[in-house]
Amino acid sequence: MSKIDFYVLKDAKYSEKNRFACRLCEKAYKTGYKVHLYTNDEDHTTTLNELLWTFSDKSFLPHCVGTETKTTPISISSEVPLGEYGLLINLTPNIPEFLENFARTAEIISESENDKKAARERYSYYREQGYTLNSHEITI
Repeated sequence: MSKIDFYVLKDAKYSEKNRFACRLCEKAYKTGYKVHLYTNDEDHTTTLNELLWTFSDKSFLPHCVGTETKTTPISISSEVPLGEYGLLINLTPNIPEFLENFARTAEIISESENDKKAARERYSYYREQGYTLNSHEITI
């Protein structure tokens, strides 16, 4: 069963979720995880794709847009990912139906009331399903 970590960004705007997702993605990549960034839609996917190229001057994160990747360690899409991944970074307000395909899931929560409300609903669902849950407060 998947382990789920909630990263609560203190004093952070909704837009800062994407930058934190890139930092988390970088950390996971460096530890050998294959990562899928699950987005709201194509615009969100494009935004993250561009941000992964520019968020750090010190690193490069090999990534691709889409779900059919076998060699790229990081993918970004609003669609159900294909293949094997270790970490799902859920950037949507929804509970991913394909959660069981991942060893770990990261939920990133901003200070937005809508974001917090949706996160509480996901947290309750995950708890009812028996997932291992952890919460981390992050100051940006």
